[in-house]
Amino acid sequence: MFAILAILQLQAFSLSKLTTADTTKIKKIDALTDLAYDVVKSNPAQALEYSQLALSMSRQMGYANDKINALLLSGMVYKNIGAYDKSADALFTALKLSEAENNNVKTSSCLNNIGNIYRAQYNFDKALYYYELKKQMPFFFSQWQIQFEITTNYSN
Repeated sequence: MFAILAILQLQAFSLSKLTTADTTKIKKIDALTDLAYDVVKSNPAQALEYSQLALSMSRQMGYANDKINALLLSGMVYKNIGAYDKSADALFTALKLSEAENNNVKTSSCLNNIGNIYRAQYNFDKALYYYELKKQMPFFFSQWQIQFEITTNYSN
């Protein structure tokens, strides 16, 4: 419980540096991203609409984390409907952004999804290449993330 409160306080502190208008926009972007993820398989057109709107808004704000999320979701939708070139474009863009942000979790997700594109096209050598890159990703967790993980696992 303490770990969850600490994480929330840490997030609240970082958000407190933003204006009220900025935090409202970020919440809208996050909501759109969540909605897109919820319908990514059941309603690809709607998921794509949500993720593209989130991407547009996050580009306007320069909000890198949700740019990456929106691109990942767009890439997943495009893969699911067989638009592999568009999927690859979105995912490689997300990969570049996540690497620039030193976000190993998002980079790993990008690599996995890129592997999924190649697997869907029966290009197993390339798929394995990206899956292997993902496996080699180092993960660095803050003290709060480790405490949260321990608390979460302990409660399950």
